[in-house]
Amino acid sequence: MRIFHGIIVFGLIWTTSATPLTFGKFYGDKGKTPTRHPVILVPGDGGSKMMAKLNKTSGPHYWCYQHTSFYLLWLNLDVLFSKFMDCFVDNMKLTYNITDRKTYNTPGVETVVPGFGTTDTIENLSDWNSIFFSYTQYFYHIVENMVTQLNYTRNVDVVGAPYDFRKAPSECPGGGEGAPYDFRKAPNELGVFLANLTRLTEQVYYRNANRRVVLVTHSYGCPLTLHWLHSRPQAWKDKFIEQWVSLAGPFAGTALSYEVYAAGYNLNVWELSGSRLRQEQRTSPSLAFLSPSPQAWPKDYVFLSTPETNYTLQNVQQFFTDINYTVGWEMRKDTAGLLDITQPPGVSMYCVYGNGSATTERVVYTDMAKFPDTPDHVVKGAGDGTVNLRSLQWCESWRGRQRQPLVSRLYPDADHMGMITKPAMAAEIVNHLAALNGGQLV
Repeated sequence: MRIFHGIIVFGLIWTTSATPLTFGKFYGDKGKTPTRHPVILVPGDGGSKMMAKLNKTSGPHYWCYQHTSFYLLWLNLDVLFSKFMDCFVDNMKLTYNITDRKTYNTPGVETVVPGFGTTDTIENLSDWNSIFFSYTQYFYHIVENMVTQLNYTRNVDVVGAPYDFRKAPSECPGGGEGAPYDFRKAPNELGVFLANLTRLTEQVYYRNANRRVVLVTHSYGCPLTLHWLHSRPQAWKDKFIEQWVSLAGPFAGTALSYEVYAAGYNLNVWELSGSRLRQEQRTSPSLAFLSPSPQAWPKDYVFLSTPETNYTLQNVQQFFTDINYTVGWEMRKDTAGLLDITQPPGVSMYCVYGNGSATTERVVYTDMAKFPDTPDHVVKGAGDGTVNLRSLQWCESWRGRQRQPLVSRLYPDADHMGMITKPAMAAEIVNHLAALNGGQLV
C-alpha cells in the first residue's frame, strides 16, 4: 500500500505480528543515572523493513523466484524498479478470509518484521546504503542528532517499534503491568505488536532509572498509537508516559484512500504503475483503517465522483461494489469502530504537522469508460501532500478536554515525509526533546 511514503517509495530481535516477544537486556552504563527521557520511535505506513522467505508453487511470471531464503521485501528498490514489480506485488499482497476476518500472506510467502526494540531497521529502509542512502533514510537524522547532540545511545534510551504496516489494529491490544494480555481474544492483525509496545515501554522505563518515556510517532503510527493509548489505564499512562510527540498524524483518515482503492497510487514516482501496485495496496487493512472518519468529515462530502455517482460516507459499500472490490467493504466494517477520535489520548502531547502541499481532496471521473483505473482529474486542497489539513489538525480538538497539556505546531512548508526526513525538521524535533529533558544541546 504505502500511501504515506511518497518519494521514499518509500543482534536484532526478530518478531512477527503474531508471535509474543521475549525481550533481551538493554545494555547501558551500570550505576549511571540517565539525564534523558528514553524515547520510543513508532514508524508510519511503509516505515518498517520487511523480510520475506518464499516457498511457492507459482507466480505471476516465469522469472519470479519461488524458493528463497529470507530477503528484503520492503523497501527493495531493485524489485520495484524492474520487471520484478509484479513479483513484488504478489509477495506483498494480503488475502482476506471472510470467515475468520483475518488477512494472510500469499500462500508460500513468510514475512517477518526485524528490529523490534532497536533503531536499525527504521533509520534506513533499504540495504542499499551506499548508493541510495539519502532516498531511503527515515528516522536516521532524528536518531543521529539525538546521539550526537543529546548523548542518547541507540537501543538503550532510544529504541524503535517497527511493525507490519499492512495490518490494522485489532480490538484488544491489552497487556502490560496491571492488565494481562489475553492472546486468545485477538491474536490477529496488530494485537501482539501493541502488547509488545506496552512491554517495551515498561522495559525502557525501568532500564533507564524509572524515567518516563517519550513517544515519537509518524504518520500511520499516530492513529495507531492513539488507539493503543485509549486501551491503557490512565494510571499506567501517568506512570510510564512523559509525552507523546506526533508528526504528521492522519487522525481523521485521508481522502487519498479513495484514490488508492480506485486507481492505485504510484508513490509520486512516475516510473511506477499505480494500477499494478493497486493489486497489493488495496489488500491492506491499514488502508481501511486510514479511510476518512465519519467523526470528522461531513456525511455528504464527495470523495470521488463519476457521471453516475457521487461517493460519500453514506454509500461506502456501493463504492466498493462499483470498483469491484467488495473485500474492501468487509475490511472497512472490521476497522470502522476501532478508533474514537473524539477522545483525547490522556497524555501530554506535542502535535506537529505541515501544510502547503497540494493534497488529494476529490477524485473526478468524467468518462465512465475510464472508471476506476484512470481518473480524469484529482482536486487538490490543503494538507501536507498526503494527509488533509482537516485530519492533521484534528489533534487540536482535544485541547482543553484532558488535564494533560496539548501543544500543536504548524510548519507551513513541511510535507508529509519531509516532516521526518529533512535535517532541518529533525533538528526541530531534537531541540524539543532537549527542552523536555530540561537541558541544552551539547
